[in-house]
Amino acid sequence: MRIILVSDIHDQPEPGGGLGGDVDVAFVRMSEAADAAHLRGEALHRHLFSNGGMEKAVAHVAALGGDEAVGIGFSAGGTALWRAAAGGMRMRALVCVSSTRLRLETIRLSMPVHTFWGGRDAQIPDETWRRTMPTSSHVYEGLEHGFYQKREGDAAGRLWTAIRRALGVDW
Repeated sequence: MRIILVSDIHDQPEPGGGLGGDVDVAFVRMSEAADAAHLRGEALHRHLFSNGGMEKAVAHVAALGGDEAVGIGFSAGGTALWRAAAGGMRMRALVCVSSTRLRLETIRLSMPVHTFWGGRDAQIPDETWRRTMPTSSHVYEGLEHGFYQKREGDAAGRLWTAIRRALGVDW
């Protein structure tokens, strides 16, 4: 299986973690995809959403697509994958973790889409969006936006188990 793993604005999570088995991973750092390798955090966020960086990132990840690829994006990385898919990028499925900007997306994708959120993240899409736009949506009560960044611990393990289950894979 081919995974296109797109990071958040902190280049997290690092490749590996919940992936295992016979998986071909194309790891995309949002900073590099947005042609801003020197930026991280809030500076990269401003570049993405105010200076045209997201359009560059979308074009970058769209070039990696294919019918058998699965996109897994974290925060802004999920937004880039969603917008690439809305623009015609082909994928077998899409997983978005803490991609709060999806609340602004109005184009429903024609592939399976699974979303995961921290329940203490104030920016998650409302319940109506979560029921109608993705194929499935899961909120982890009590967790913050960046819950996926911690490699060790119960939250990361539960997330990767849920991702594998949603995709119907055992890696």
